[in-house]
Amino acid sequence: MTSDTNIIITPETELESKIISDPRIQEGFEYGKVRTGHPEGTVINHVHAILNYIDFQGFDGYRTDLRVIALLHDSFKYMKKIDPSNRHEFLAAEFYKELTDDERIEKVLHYHDTPWIIYKNIKSGQELNEEKFKNTFSQLDLELFTRFLYCDNCLRENDTAIWFEQTVHEQQLSNCPNGYISEKLLTGWDK
Repeated sequence: MTSDTNIIITPETELESKIISDPRIQEGFEYGKVRTGHPEGTVINHVHAILNYIDFQGFDGYRTDLRVIALLHDSFKYMKKIDPSNRHEFLAAEFYKELTDDERIEKVLHYHDTPWIIYKNIKSGQELNEEKFKNTFSQLDLELFTRFLYCDNCLRENDTAIWFEQTVHEQQLSNCPNGYISEKLLTGWDK
């Protein structure tokens, strides 16, 4: 896959090939500009950075899933200009359901921006709704989800991912990762 930015994403699996070759994804890759939270601009630049970060971290046992999530997670942001009620994360999850029935990845796609929304609301003075937090995140593969949060934030501060990981442990979710993923991350990645 090439774009006007000359970034080439080489698919590693048949599923990645299906994703990358879809015209909706190709259009989504071209969407975006430099803005708060996305210093890289277009979606393809963001995806490219995440794929490089995944390569840097290794993420044994999670790499294939993280790559698929990276390819899809923001690729439907352009749909908001068509209809402001479109939620890119829901559209990404629906697209993924067309390809496979892996609910773990579907849920990561569906909820990938939820920690940022909650964190932003808390920073503006709202209380954490602990019951809603537990109900939402107890259904996810938090090992995969938390790793993706760090990937998604690879070009910016990890405040949201760090807050999320701490809150998951404080709330003692039954699916809580064993230990802190942040402690396992390699340092020295050149943004």
